Amino acid sequence: MQTLFPHIPHLHQPLWMLPALLLLAAGGAYAYWLMRRAAQSSPLERRTWCWAAVLLLAATLACTGLIALLAFDPTPSGAHPARQMLPIALSLLLGLAGSVALFLHHHINIQPIRELERMRQLADGAFEGIVLCRDGQILDVNLPFCVLLGLSAQTLRECTITQLAAPNSKEALEKLLRSAPHSPMEIELRNGDGSFCPVEVHSRSMEYAGLPATVLAVRDLSERKQAQLRIDHLIHHDALTNLANRLLFHDRLQRAMAETDRTGQSMALLYIDLDRFKSINDMLGHANGDDVLVQVASRMQDATRRIDTVARLGGDEFAVVQPRCLSPQGAATLSARLLRILQQPILIGAHPVAVCASIGIALYPQDGTTVEELLQNADLALYRAKQSRGSSFCFFEPEMDLRLQERRTLEIDLQETLKNNQLYLHYQPQFATNTLELAGFEALVRWKHPQQGNIPPSDFIPLAEETGLILSIGHWVMMAACMEAASWPRPYRVAVNVSAVQVQHGSLAETVSEVLRATGLPPEQLELEVTESLFLGNLDAIAATLRDLKRLGVHITLDDFGTGYSSLGYLRRFPFDTIKIDRSFIAPLGQDSQADAIVQSIVALSHSLKMDVIAEGIETETQLSALQSTGCDQVQGYLLGRPVMADSLVSLREAGIFAPQPAAASPKVAAAKPPSPVPSPARPTLVPSAISAD
Repeated sequence: MQTLFPHIPHLHQPLWMLPALLLLAAGGAYAYWLMRRAAQSSPLERRTWCWAAVLLLAATLACTGLIALLAFDPTPSGAHPARQMLPIALSLLLGLAGSVALFLHHHINIQPIRELERMRQLADGAFEGIVLCRDGQILDVNLPFCVLLGLSAQTLRECTITQLAAPNSKEALEKLLRSAPHSPMEIELRNGDGSFCPVEVHSRSMEYAGLPATVLAVRDLSERKQAQLRIDHLIHHDALTNLANRLLFHDRLQRAMAETDRTGQSMALLYIDLDRFKSINDMLGHANGDDVLVQVASRMQDATRRIDTVARLGGDEFAVVQPRCLSPQGAATLSARLLRILQQPILIGAHPVAVCASIGIALYPQDGTTVEELLQNADLALYRAKQSRGSSFCFFEPEMDLRLQERRTLEIDLQETLKNNQLYLHYQPQFATNTLELAGFEALVRWKHPQQGNIPPSDFIPLAEETGLILSIGHWVMMAACMEAASWPRPYRVAVNVSAVQVQHGSLAETVSEVLRATGLPPEQLELEVTESLFLGNLDAIAATLRDLKRLGVHITLDDFGTGYSSLGYLRRFPFDTIKIDRSFIAPLGQDSQADAIVQSIVALSHSLKMDVIAEGIETETQLSALQSTGCDQVQGYLLGRPVMADSLVSLREAGIFAPQPAAASPKVAAAKPPSPVPSPARPTLVPSAISAD
């Protein structure tokens, strides 16, 4: 060795063996520590740490052997070679023993390490987060828990579980740790970004590393909570407008009433109904109608306070709960604001739509002490507001309740009219304008109530239309009128008023055909009068029904022309034979030049469209003369003949006089003498259609 390193002094000194042994001990100890570190690491890190330990141990053995060779000369004089090699053999034996020990340690512990790794993978594959803690200190966590909170496992091991709890959950979590096992508990944990996550925690006691510990299973409730919130929102809100629905509306109304009882303030309930919304649906389609409702809802919310509740109760009905309403003026101000913003046109595609509304107002506790009373009284006020042609609001008054009771009683009695044979017909004659020859009769329905006497058609016909009784009443009227007309010696035409409800019902043509077959009346003797309210329905369906009636051969008259929703386009689109001028245009004739011009224009327009014109409400000679000068085709009114009952027509027929005798004051005009009161004649027990009064 000296020949290899001649320049190194003091070779072959036995004392050099001491640092070699120290180096071997230090290297072996550090290699052992690396193997322990590998056992606690992930699979990828474990391989790195194992290779580092092997390389370190190999380097330590190489260095130890080199130092041993430097410390002893294997061939000194006077020494036995085997004895000189003893230190080297000893160092190599120690290194070999360390390597074997390291290998045995690795082999003995690899199976527990693999089992531990398998259990960790199993824990990381769980859906819930798993936390192992002792006295609140986190000992270990699985991957889902790290993902849930957005923190690393190392960071979590440095925390206590209560440090992760939200302030309102710490007490519950401490109770859970003290009394494990415990039933599931919902708490909130703090995420790494500072937000809070709702979780459900299950706890169980166990032994870990020979000491008691607590294992927590943590389940994320975020999605469940969000789904529950969505479900709750759908339960309490209207799906189309996102307003409160009827369920939430009742709850808010009860809360507002309770608050009013505590504070002594007043509260208002606004019941809102859109006017003529059905016509918007029919003209623009239901999809555009829904768009209108959405925009109406948005405008209502913008016009109310945050403490107010705007609800959609169904269809085009809305309601507003207005708590802390200091006076009725506050409710009136809100109602006026709502009407003003709703009247502003809504743009649907390229069509501006004007929406009008009616509002009924009931105050708590003045107008009712229960939810049902408030709703009923607000509905009564709404009904009164709609009677004023809409776009207005009305407060509830006690008299409205009395009128409602009377209306309900009348509705019940109306259902018994046909069964008890209480309806009968009057016939008002119609004349040719210039010759005053009898041209036909208009059938007018009357109701003789057993207690109240004769009830005007203006009172019971709208009620019959609202309740649907107009279908049976109208059928009865048509059957009775056609039977009477079929018995006349001359083919005079009989005009029967038809409700818009009958036309929109869709079976009017079949009903008319059935009546004509049953009575034997020629179709050209039947005239059906419809009003302009008909145009609020489905125009295509209405036009189809009128065309079916025309194919039967009956005449169709547009009644009350100029007072409703008339349009010149309707005259071209629908197959009318006659136009009846409303009495409001006839009354000022001969005294108002504008009225004269309007009537002349209507007559000229009708004739240009090949339609006849009939005027109603003729009561003076001046009116008759003015109409004769315009070229009007037919007239009717009290000046010429009052409505008479069917038995009076029989008497006139038997006397050979079907037309009333001329009035003494006007030899040119045939005037009917009012018949003396006679008991209602026997009426046909048939079933009918709709009528209005003259």
